[in-house]
Amino acid sequence: MIYPDGRSVKWYHRPKAVKILLFFAVLIVNAVIFYIARSPEKIKDLSGGKFPKTFETTYQPLQKELEQLHRTGFFEEDESARNVPVVFTEWYSAPETRRILSGQAFESGEYRKLIRRSLKEGLKYKKLVFVDPLENPVPGDLFRTLLACFEQSLSGKDTERCLEMLDNLFCYTSLLLESNAPESYFAEKSMECGLLFEQCFAGNQDTLKKWNNLKRSFSGKYIFSMQKIYELERLRVMYDFEKIRQFGIRLFDGKPSGWNLIKEGLATVSFSKMKDGFFTVVTDHFYDVDRDQMMNFSMLKKLSDEGYTPFMLKIPDRKMSLRSYHRLYHDAEVLSLILGYIEKEQNKAEKNLNPE
Repeated sequence: MIYPDGRSVKWYHRPKAVKILLFFAVLIVNAVIFYIARSPEKIKDLSGGKFPKTFETTYQPLQKELEQLHRTGFFEEDESARNVPVVFTEWYSAPETRRILSGQAFESGEYRKLIRRSLKEGLKYKKLVFVDPLENPVPGDLFRTLLACFEQSLSGKDTERCLEMLDNLFCYTSLLLESNAPESYFAEKSMECGLLFEQCFAGNQDTLKKWNNLKRSFSGKYIFSMQKIYELERLRVMYDFEKIRQFGIRLFDGKPSGWNLIKEGLATVSFSKMKDGFFTVVTDHFYDVDRDQMMNFSMLKKLSDEGYTPFMLKIPDRKMSLRSYHRLYHDAEVLSLILGYIEKEQNKAEKNLNPE
């Protein structure tokens, strides 16, 4: 401001309130500039295009975890790493397999020999590697053929064939638990078949003795471990979090698109639909997917690297981590049951050899 006599009023001669406003304006501008300058940058997509939305995160702890996963080769898909015996292809493409999977009657004579040959070959491999383990139907379909052969043998009261198929079931379960496509379901169903066999031949002590001897040998021949289940869970949740980033948490809440609900509400003058749609949109936008994913990574690291079991974990308080926790807890319960089921006979044998 310039007075008629030429004097000017400097900013520091102005009223105190103006000085305060100017001070805070400068402070805010500097804070914004500082935030933009210091805000973390996005990292390069190291997943080969599998998880593009995930790699857009600017949350630094998550960025470090993703880079660590890249260093371990988690995102690599080496064509030469696919490791399944050729005879498994023969097993899967056999006419009897097609008949079983389509619910038709089948003859298990020569087919059982093919199954046994396949499993013996599979035991020579350190790890079976299937293409696209989360979606590949082959591991589950082959397991269904074993169940069908066992059920056929059990209905015919053929004890020797039943014992052979039980051995095949537990052998294949062990192979899958050590593969890149492990599922506790296979262990659960195998144990159910063993219990069903015991019920059907409860009065035949000789048959039960043979089964107990066979079951006792499983702990030495086969491996029933959770380690590969942890690895598959890490892959599964990576895809789950990628979907959340694309479509929102509503996808796992079973809710339709919030914007579609709002459009329907406007078209039908339904305030309840508009309200539900608004809350869905807000929830999707503000859901803290980064911290949920970090909690999940931390949980899986404790399990796979630090020797924790799901029974030792603290129950997570974030939605997707809680879903993962419940899955792993169930898997651990199943594996504990099958180990207890097998080791019961082993403990009996040791007591007989070393009576107190």
